[in-house]
Amino acid sequence: MLINSEQILQSYQTSKVAGLDKPQIVHADIESSLQQLAGNFNSSMQLDIIGFSHNRKEIYKWTMGSGPLHILCWSQMHGDEPTATAALLDVINYFSSGCDPESCRALAQKVTLHFVPMLNPDGADESTRENAQGIDINRDADALQSPEGQLLNQLICQIKPQFAFNLHDQSRYYAQGNTRHGVSLAWLAPSGDKGESITDSRRLAMQLIGSLIEDLNTLGNANFARYEDGFSVRAFGDFAAQQGSACILIESGFVADDMNRQCARELNYVALLQAFYRIAQGRFAVQAEAQYHALAKNKAEGMTDVLIRNLNIQTHSKQYQIDVSIKRDNLGVASVDEVGDLHHLGGYNTFDAKGMLFEAGLAYPVTHPLELTNNRYDFLLRQGYCRFTGDLSLINNLTRRPIVRAIGESCPAQYRRKGLSPSWLIRDADGIQAAVLEGQLVILDN
Repeated sequence: MLINSEQILQSYQTSKVAGLDKPQIVHADIESSLQQLAGNFNSSMQLDIIGFSHNRKEIYKWTMGSGPLHILCWSQMHGDEPTATAALLDVINYFSSGCDPESCRALAQKVTLHFVPMLNPDGADESTRENAQGIDINRDADALQSPEGQLLNQLICQIKPQFAFNLHDQSRYYAQGNTRHGVSLAWLAPSGDKGESITDSRRLAMQLIGSLIEDLNTLGNANFARYEDGFSVRAFGDFAAQQGSACILIESGFVADDMNRQCARELNYVALLQAFYRIAQGRFAVQAEAQYHALAKNKAEGMTDVLIRNLNIQTHSKQYQIDVSIKRDNLGVASVDEVGDLHHLGGYNTFDAKGMLFEAGLAYPVTHPLELTNNRYDFLLRQGYCRFTGDLSLINNLTRRPIVRAIGESCPAQYRRKGLSPSWLIRDADGIQAAVLEGQLVILDN
């Protein structure tokens, strides 16, 4: 049953459930995916409807194994956090069709897995954090006013899991400490009391997280951080820890140009499977606890979508230099978030404009049909055009860049003040070197 992270990673492409690479996973996705996967379930697996949401949508639990070590995993208790839901379905697919039968059988004799792959179907269908009552389920562990919270409370109390995995997504603007790097996954071993005591079960969670970090580091290209600690009687991870579970919070993060968080989905898949095998084998390195404590802190608002450094602005009275942060909202609309000294920030897309000037740019008049290829767009940018006027229906846009209507401003701060999507050019002595097109950074080749 000895399986390493490289072997698990190799199984991912065949275990990855189709149709889930999208911004939001809804209740219908869960139903159709589980229905398709159920055809391959073996005798150690069971799928049940264990309750209903406030709007009477089914909440499912998948179970595998008969071992004495019970592991409970739940995802999407915040409806707009779907990454781990896809990963749990991938893991189910692995066990039902991709797992080596001998390894799967040996694991099922050691552990019993309980997955709730979507605790908040009402919120998922509306893409909201809260449920249909407007309640944040992860702030309902004490009051228990939501049916979903009541259900999770019952599961924790009835199953009494030795290990609990509380699976979330976090804002893409978290940074890995002061590194100016984004966070792929953030981790926490929640405390079960106000004194944040390190009990035996919490220490076990720390050791498991540290071991998983070591496993995942062998794969490279991932940044990990430790989520902010602090006990809350309203939070379910803390409640699980209070009940004696070794609770592991995993917050799926973000990497550049991966809006649907498929990198984090893959890391969840590897981490969860590696965790299950480690638990079954009792492989917890005592020294791995130090790896947990050594994790950089999860720094809020440490990243931005587009960061332009050292941009010179020339006004009627003076020239000055600023950094510019651009962010996109949930609908993809970009706006200037901040200007000034932003040396503390990291950016998923960055450009150093040192020695270069902001230029408002011109509007190109469209009077004839225009086949707008990347080369043609680059040519217009170099000529000083970054917007269009006239009959825009004549443009056949063959690029992935936006067609910007003729609205321009004299500096980035004006876009911010007016709430406009930013579009401008960046020039040096040799000509136009880059452009911002409705918040999209375009760097021109020399």
